[in-house]
Amino acid sequence: MIAGLLIAALAISPVFAQGLPAPVQAAVADLAQRLGIEQSAVTVASIEEVTWQDASLGNPQPGQFYAQVMTPGYRVFLVAQGGRFEYHTDMNRNITLVGAPAPEDGQTPLDPEEQEAAQRVNAAEWAKQDIAARLGISADRVYLAAMEERDWTSGALGVEEPGQSYTQAITPGYRLVLETGDGLYEYHTDLTGIVKPGRPGQLPALPQDYAAPAPAPAATGPAADAAVADLAARLDLRLDEIRVVSVEDVQWPSGSLGMPEPGMMYTLALVAGQRIVLEARDRQFEYRSAQNADSVRYAGVLFPEDAEVALLAMTETEPADGNNSMDLVCIDARTEQRETVVELISDYAATPDGRDLLVKRRTSRSGHALAYMGPDGAITPLADAFDFQGMALRPDGQMAAYWARPSLGDQTPVLTVVPKPWEPGNALRIDLAAVPPSFAPGEIIWTDDALAFTVYNGDDPRAFLWTVAEGLRDLGAFEIVAWIPRTRALLTQRQQGGQTVLASFIPEMGETATLATVPAIQSVAAPIGEQWVVAVVSGAGGPELQRITWGGMTQSLAALSGARYAQASISPVGQIAAAEYRLNDEPRVDLHDLGADGATQVRVLRDIVGVTVIAD
Repeated sequence: MIAGLLIAALAISPVFAQGLPAPVQAAVADLAQRLGIEQSAVTVASIEEVTWQDASLGNPQPGQFYAQVMTPGYRVFLVAQGGRFEYHTDMNRNITLVGAPAPEDGQTPLDPEEQEAAQRVNAAEWAKQDIAARLGISADRVYLAAMEERDWTSGALGVEEPGQSYTQAITPGYRLVLETGDGLYEYHTDLTGIVKPGRPGQLPALPQDYAAPAPAPAATGPAADAAVADLAARLDLRLDEIRVVSVEDVQWPSGSLGMPEPGMMYTLALVAGQRIVLEARDRQFEYRSAQNADSVRYAGVLFPEDAEVALLAMTETEPADGNNSMDLVCIDARTEQRETVVELISDYAATPDGRDLLVKRRTSRSGHALAYMGPDGAITPLADAFDFQGMALRPDGQMAAYWARPSLGDQTPVLTVVPKPWEPGNALRIDLAAVPPSFAPGEIIWTDDALAFTVYNGDDPRAFLWTVAEGLRDLGAFEIVAWIPRTRALLTQRQQGGQTVLASFIPEMGETATLATVPAIQSVAAPIGEQWVVAVVSGAGGPELQRITWGGMTQSLAALSGARYAQASISPVGQIAAAEYRLNDEPRVDLHDLGADGATQVRVLRDIVGVTVIAD
């Protein structure tokens, strides 16, 4: 539906308005006339190219009939006098204002002043209730001393708390100063019911039984209800623990709903549907649906395209405990500033957003301990064993998995899954009866729904898939090397005629497409929503970092001269790829900023290992 965001947050002047598309100029003029203001007082918040299903432009009126033809145009959001107004247009000068009362209603078409006044009253009342509960006084003893509109830079509302993640989007709201008998207090709010003390340490915590005002609900419907039910089952939550953030009508470009899989065929026609965003456990999740469909498709944890990119990595330190010599650090991908996350470890695993961690520590010459570390920094012990390997977390942080070698005397690998790793005592030992009796464990890979892994009987690989509902399945004689987010497709490699074949594999269907045939593949990583992967490919001149499209086209990003082996990693939405390797026995990480035109910029980081590129 959306071809591209053309303009965002631009104040319109009479001269500049002439440079806008004609239908957008018409919308600006219409709103200015309705409100009795100059066009220069109207701000264009956003413009999206849209193809409407019919000539109603996505805003049909009762009793009217419209030509049933696809109609290209724009969705335009305008801001004026404190109100936000949605216009739909075609490519000419036909426009329609969404939500405008019918003339026979006898109402003023728009009254943004009333809307703004209601928002102010609600925000002040929410803040008064909050401070009254914290101080144990009546809300009648709290007075509003000052109030101003604010556009907060994120969902933190200007008050970021350690260990918490926030929606990285401009969030309108208010800054308030409240007065009580003992002083002045600052509060920050959004427009939905979220309030925060501007200086958290200044006030006591809220009572445990305090009920905050419910956020303004998003418009829902059958698809949103189905999405809420599905997410509740995935996360083992009650329905009322999930908030509907938004429900947006969209036109998907094909029957894939914007989530194509390699080798699959889809209806090449616009498909009307919805994009649904839910919030639970301080994460946002995306669902997609087609109109009149009986089900929704889970699109996973939501990562905004402008999410900040960071690196998780280990750096060598003095082993104060005599066993562990690495600190886990978080590195800002832009400034390269480092912050220690946890000290003295020997290995780790992380979710794509870096909020959930598995941390391995050596406890003795013949023992290791594995623990879960949550967003708040709290550490939950999971297991003790001779050693752990192949540690992994499901993308939503809801499940952990690892291979354990029980003891020095018994090193038979045991595969364990831990639902809700922050709650100890609920580990599941996977029955490996279908696995060859003598095997070596390989890498573990979580998809949104399943655990995939490879084992080796000598040089012979065998791939398996495990789910809670179906248990263990034997997939075949190949290696699983990665997963394509938002899809069912695993990335696999197999040997054919002395070459390595990189292919996509859907468990229900088998191999669906060959992506590349190369001498050897050392590692692969796939971003969300893109039709390409990055891979380290071996060749006569040494390993090379390549971008490989699903259609089989390859682009060389860098020759890793002097390296023997390299590990590829990529940020969740594909802005930055990393190649980690050793050069002259010194650790090195090349960061590739991937441009839309295929051009890359390279930066080099040293003295770090075990790199994971995350959306911070």
